[in-house]
Amino acid sequence: ANPVEIDSLDTPYDARGVSVEDDLAFVADSYGGLRVIDPWGPIGMVELEFLPTDGSADVVIATPTYVYVGDDYGGLVLVDAVDPTSLVEVGSLELAGRTSAVAAAAGLSYVGKAPAGLRVMDVSVPETPTEINTLGTQEVPQDIELSGWHAYTAELYRGLVIYDLATPT
Repeated sequence: ANPVEIDSLDTPYDARGVSVEDDLAFVADSYGGLRVIDPWGPIGMVELEFLPTDGSADVVIATPTYVYVGDDYGGLVLVDAVDPTSLVEVGSLELAGRTSAVAAAAGLSYVGKAPAGLRVMDVSVPETPTEINTLGTQEVPQDIELSGWHAYTAELYRGLVIYDLATPT
């Protein structure tokens, strides 16, 4: 394989995370907030919308209806993305510590926080997310992937760690 750069679009701040949904790129742009970019516009990449966040948008996960933004020291921000040209923050939850990773599935969101911890949020009512559990981890989760009832985390000096999520509360 011989990868070739196709296009690029500079964002106002530091792009720290990206998630793709329906051929749109949702970019966590640190102090530039959340940005929606159409990478396949007729004249190249074009920014469709942006939504400022209270702190630094560092990580992002997009789903067909919501975007989950890990906002540095602010916590979790839930954004209605049904119309990606008109983003609306629908809920947020302040969490102590630096946000390092976010994952979401089945009405729950999992947030990696520093100091070491995996936080479980009930986001089934996006307007009022609530923390339902905290799991102390030996290292800070840098990435979280969900599969079935398991969370796979990349934790700095520990490597890959798998958690059983069968009972989230």
